[in-house]
Amino acid sequence: MENFYKFLIAATLLCAGIMPCKATPVLWGPAGVSATTGYLDATLIPISTGTSPVRYTNVNGAGYDVVVTTSALGGSGAATYLNDEGWWFQGSPSSTSTYSIITFRFYATGTNTPIGINGTDILFQDAESDELFGGFSYFDRSGTETPVLFNNPIFTYSYGANYFLNNVEASNAALEQSGTQTGKSIEINMTTMTISGFTIGAHRQTSVAGSVIMMGLGNLNVAP
Repeated sequence: MENFYKFLIAATLLCAGIMPCKATPVLWGPAGVSATTGYLDATLIPISTGTSPVRYTNVNGAGYDVVVTTSALGGSGAATYLNDEGWWFQGSPSSTSTYSIITFRFYATGTNTPIGINGTDILFQDAESDELFGGFSYFDRSGTETPVLFNNPIFTYSYGANYFLNNVEASNAALEQSGTQTGKSIEINMTTMTISGFTIGAHRQTSVAGSVIMMGLGNLNVAP
């Protein structure tokens, strides 16, 4: 019994901020997976969520929800990249001058109260020169939005970057090719930051531009 009480005290301290919570991967999975196991069902995200964002509840049983909002994507669905599950999406078409918008928010489970999360690390695979991103911002632990330029060190481009509009827009400089290409990636590494979400715009600069594949969200834990 004494050991049991020691366990309870340790568990309480673990996520009370006195000791750090364990970081746990948050990955994409096929239809029907449960967010409580750390897998997000990529098939649930439509091209536009409207007033009904997709909510993944109690991710990894850690007391936070991942809420996804999309606007005017050219397409969206589950994908497999080198045997790992991902979420593919297309930005707005070249015939428009607007972005598709993708927003991920972290909230305390069952609420719309922002919660600080550590360890976010986003990787877009098959990212090529005609697949443009713009208007990136993150939300701090209180929910305040902060814009970030695409030449910020949190961004890594496997082929170097093409920057536009004073670094408000950027693409990976990899040659546009048909099909899924390996080694063409953009990483947004926010592992040293405590955030409650992020938002990014996507646009196809030409009619031949395709989609990108977003991999998992990183090894996440609730910030102390």
